[in-house]
Formats: sequence, structure tokens, C-alpha cells
Amino acid sequence: MRLRRERSGGSGLTVGAAGAVILTVVVLAAVFLLLTGCGEAPGSGGDDAERAPEYATATLDGDSVSLAELEGEAVLLNVWATWCAPCRREIPELQALHEAHRDEGLHVVGVTVDSRHVEADIRSFIDEFGMTYDIWWDPDQAIVGKLGAVGVPLTVLIDRDGRIVWRHLGAFVRGDPELIRAVEGVLGAGVDG
Repeated sequence: MRLRRERSGGSGLTVGAAGAVILTVVVLAAVFLLLTGCGEAPGSGGDDAERAPEYATATLDGDSVSLAELEGEAVLLNVWATWCAPCRREIPELQALHEAHRDEGLHVVGVTVDSRHVEADIRSFIDEFGMTYDIWWDPDQAIVGKLGAVGVPLTVLIDRDGRIVWRHLGAFVRGDPELIRAVEGVLGAGVDG
């Protein structure tokens, strides 16, 4: 038995091809919205800059932590998970930024959105990558909704006034010029790339 594809309208496209075109348009529109809504924000930190959300969670040891406790500090907040391959690529750069700029006032915070009952996996991951910056645990993934994330990794830079001055969805690259400019802006001093 032979199956024939039905033609749609007079366009000459098969139903399968028309569906692929529609899907492509939807995907391209979503990518456009993602890039314009979640891409890198300008590093100006003007009055119209997005405010950091109210957010609290806990450490792996169960201690309560919040962004409010870091008020007045420059915070590089990275949302990640142990199962996320792009997260693995950028963690060494986050660690390097932490080591290079903590004395200048840059506070790096990693928020893992790994689920409950995987604490041992998270601790092994932290040891494997030599992560010495603060690690917060958010198994309910509240931070995802608070920042409007559509995936991980997501990194935001919050200035000392609590404004998000840089945002990047996906792994950023070593020496990212947009990130370097934003960090220079929040620290108020030159930062080596």
C-alpha cells in the first residue's frame, strides 16, 4: 500500500512541509524573544534597569541565605545544575572571577537547581570543580521563576544598588567582553580579562 502526502491549499507545500515551516517560524520567534528579553543587558545600570528580585533559599548545610543579605555588594549570580553540560564549561571561569575579584568586592554565588536527594552528587560536583565561591541550593527552582529563566545556566550581575546590569542565558565564554565591562562598571575599577 502506498501513502500519499496531502497537499495544502494552492501553495504546493505538503502538509508535512507546511508544518515544518510553521514550526521554524515559531522557533525563530521564540529565539528572537529569548535574545531580546534574556540576552546580555547593557551595563549602564540606569534607573530603568531591572531590580534584582527578592530571593531566599538555603545552603547545602541548611543555612538560610538571601539576596537581601548581600545588599550593597556586587553579586555575580549563576544558576546551574550538575546535569548541565554548559554549566560545566563555565564553572572554571566563575571560579577564576571569584578568585581574581573577591577582594575588590565581587561576590560570586552559584545557585544549584538540582532536585532533592542529590546532595551527595552536588557535593562531589563542587569538589570536582574546586568551587570555593558560595553555593546555594534551590531544589524548588524558585530562582528560575524570579529571574524569568528558560533554562540553565543563567548568569546575572547585580550592582551595589540591587540592579541587574548584565544577564546571559547559556554558558558565557572566558573573557566575555560584555561581562568584563559590566564587572568593571560595578566594581568601579579596571578588571583584567
